[in-house]
Amino acid sequence: MIVIFDLDRTIFDTEKFKEDIAKILNININQYNKDCEKYFTDKKKTYNLYELLRILKSEKRISSIKNNSEKIENLLKNSKRYLFPKATEVLEKFKNRGDKLILISVGPLSWQKKKINSLKIKNYFDRIIILEKEKYKNLDFLKKENDEILIINDNAGETFDMKKAIGKCDVCLICGPYSGNAKHNLKTYNIKDCLKLF
Repeated sequence: MIVIFDLDRTIFDTEKFKEDIAKILNININQYNKDCEKYFTDKKKTYNLYELLRILKSEKRISSIKNNSEKIENLLKNSKRYLFPKATEVLEKFKNRGDKLILISVGPLSWQKKKINSLKIKNYFDRIIILEKEKYKNLDFLKKENDEILIINDNAGETFDMKKAIGKCDVCLICGPYSGNAKHNLKTYNIKDCLKLF
């Protein structure tokens, strides 16, 4: 089987990480989320921490890009604590039974690479794909596969686009802020549920 994992909000606790970034920036988490929405989501842009720091500096809401950037990068040094409980065990289970694992994530290349490297999960994956935008546009190589394919992702709309692009595949929808962004009747799970489900 080929198992496609999403990173953010699927195996990585992005919300907790964002809370800790907001604390470093001395910004209330609600304001931080509003800023992300205003400068990225509303403009259909991919979130970029370094761009956000430049914006906050230009608005005189932070005093130093460098100091804040260094503090946030220090969070990455301990980022394994942001893996959801049992995420590593889930990866191990699939890997140990001989499945081919693919990690696919959207975001700025350098930031996503730093995050993935700091999590120390690279060795579980046969392939890691980092994209600036839409995952479904980069999955043509999977159409040729004869193996069963499973997508484990927290974003319903994105997952259904991926499924449509691939063709035949199963879905395990992880509960999160985007698991209801498309109409569906799927049950949602936590990543640790995959230990029992598969």
